[in-house]
Amino acid sequence: MSGEPTLVMSGEPTLVMSGEPTLVMSDVPSSFKVTTNVPSFAPTTKSPTSTSAIKTNNVLDADTKMTYVGATNKPRRLSEIADGSTNKFTIIFEEGSTPGFKAVPINSMTIVKGIRFYASNSSKGRDPVMYQLEGRKDGSNKWETIASGDMEFPKTRNKQGLPINSSFSSGDDSLSYFEDNFDDNDAVYSEYQVLFQKRRSGSSLKVSLSEVELRGFIIVPPPAPTPPITDAPTPKITDAPTPEVTDAPTPKITDAPTPEVTDAPTRGGIGSLVNNVLDADTVYTYINASNEAKVPTNISNGITDRELITPNYNAGTPGLIAKPTQESIVHKVRFYNSNNCKGCDPRSFTLEGRSSDNDIWKFIAEGDCSTSRKRNSSGQVINSTYDSGDLELKFCEFVFENKSVYWQYRMFFTKTREELASAVGIGELELVGVGNMSA
Repeated sequence: MSGEPTLVMSGEPTLVMSGEPTLVMSDVPSSFKVTTNVPSFAPTTKSPTSTSAIKTNNVLDADTKMTYVGATNKPRRLSEIADGSTNKFTIIFEEGSTPGFKAVPINSMTIVKGIRFYASNSSKGRDPVMYQLEGRKDGSNKWETIASGDMEFPKTRNKQGLPINSSFSSGDDSLSYFEDNFDDNDAVYSEYQVLFQKRRSGSSLKVSLSEVELRGFIIVPPPAPTPPITDAPTPKITDAPTPEVTDAPTPKITDAPTPEVTDAPTRGGIGSLVNNVLDADTVYTYINASNEAKVPTNISNGITDRELITPNYNAGTPGLIAKPTQESIVHKVRFYNSNNCKGCDPRSFTLEGRSSDNDIWKFIAEGDCSTSRKRNSSGQVINSTYDSGDLELKFCEFVFENKSVYWQYRMFFTKTREELASAVGIGELELVGVGNMSA
């Protein structure tokens, strides 16, 4: 075999190489991910016998390296371009530029047969209505156009945080999306670029989507050749010395103590309505923050002592993880104003929950919380109940329907009063709901 193999695809693809190996196609579930790099073929003295291609709903996996193109906003929420859910990402750009993103999948040999765009929960004016998909083998090559065209994007919105159940053959028909197929594409690429040349609203300088899927094939190289088998030298056999046999002492047999039987702790009790499921022993951790090493102490201590989160916008959307000592159900979120920095007030949030460290985070609620610009003095005691926040203080409340029981919570502060504020400041956070559920 000389040079690189040529992948010729017509309907079901066939890999043409010396020795005429066959490209074996296999279906996999939509959640399939290849987690190892696929090396490029190199000339050898002996051709491999077979190469396989795996169908997937998205060649962009969780480890794909994403970069915004033509954008003025910081690289926030890049992972949500292809995270398998309807979590929104937004590209902000300048007039006259063409926004988009570049993707480098961890699997270095892929073929794209179609593209799907899922609508976000943003305004319809941010929908892209014209796209161009390009590919290249590496950074030293020029971009080559794979497909382009108008997008008949549906106006129906997708709610934030919904899982996407798609496959190679079909998108998630329970959601709103646009799909364009180009099954005649046979080109193998390692990098992709998606550009949005036009938006539904010509005056909008933002493009918002919840997910992009590049359906296609992941090319898996043939197995390494089997090394030659040689005869191993015959070891020299010698007589081993006969060990001396002695009588082993008879062990003393005693009655083993009977273990004490206690009742195992139970979970998921009836619970009671509380003003905050975050109890005094809740463990907090900052996420996507430059002060992640700091141990938060004032987030939910029952008084208006300020807690500041210093965002690291390059890492992602700032937030926190809270692990109370008991299970709970959250019905409301309350933010109490801190004593200064009006621009640091959280204005939008996303709340997620899970039952253990090994579970995936599940969407609970998201919303906007508009609060007064007036400040609460530091150190004021908060007298709140399940039904009402402390009306003597400045706070905002967001109510939602939720019946799911969780043990841990994750909150992202998706917007502050001042855009990309240097900090997120909270006087107190209350997750109102059903607490005291563990026996």
